[in-house]
Amino acid sequence: MIAKVGGSQLKIATSRKLSSAREGFGTSFSAKQLKLTSKVATRLNKKLRPKIPFFQGQLLGSVSSKAQPRLTTILAQGKATLVFDEAFVAKMDEHFVSITPIFPAEHQKSVFTLPIIGGGALAPNGSEGELRTDGEIEFLQLGAGQVFWREQWLGVAERLDSAEVDVEPTPAFPGKLGRLGVLRAAPFGVSSDPSQRTISTSGVQLTLTAQTAQTFDEAFAEGKEDFKAGEVAGTLSFTAQGQ
Repeated sequence: MIAKVGGSQLKIATSRKLSSAREGFGTSFSAKQLKLTSKVATRLNKKLRPKIPFFQGQLLGSVSSKAQPRLTTILAQGKATLVFDEAFVAKMDEHFVSITPIFPAEHQKSVFTLPIIGGGALAPNGSEGELRTDGEIEFLQLGAGQVFWREQWLGVAERLDSAEVDVEPTPAFPGKLGRLGVLRAAPFGVSSDPSQRTISTSGVQLTLTAQTAQTFDEAFAEGKEDFKAGEVAGTLSFTAQGQ
């Protein structure tokens, strides 16, 4: 055991009975039969001048702790599910816009699956963190615009789903715009299973941001305000595996 004493670190005790174990998202630790080091015994005797001197190897006690992480690292396992709203799909159909996944994203009709990738971290209580997914979604109107959303990331605290946005073809459209908030998430909670170290949520409502509505209007509606900020685009569900 090491502590800061007089502005410097000092080894104050030793133990031969150390143990640690995973407990849900966190860990437990214990050190039993802590015994004083020679340096600490010497300092105590000089400072306190006790009638019975302290000595090296004197039993000090034990220590235990249980720590839970603020954020848990998310492994590259499982998939998030994005289900586009029927009315949103119908509007895209009216504008002759197809919605297509690009591998490793996949879909069955309006249900899109996006692989969860590493690099994200989530709070077990659902208060903060980021879920990262891979793959692309393409919105294409033949003879007009083409919009790509690459690697959608859900920022939990901000309730914002962002993506690397690319609007083609250039120079008619701006091309790569960088990472932008494409969808706004309604307030949602998560369900955590500490025994399995999983964090889940289901049916999170997603709506268009002002930036996305404007991009769709310019790419697919000749600049008319057919798409609106706050318009429901779909729902998101996922089960993420913590480290």
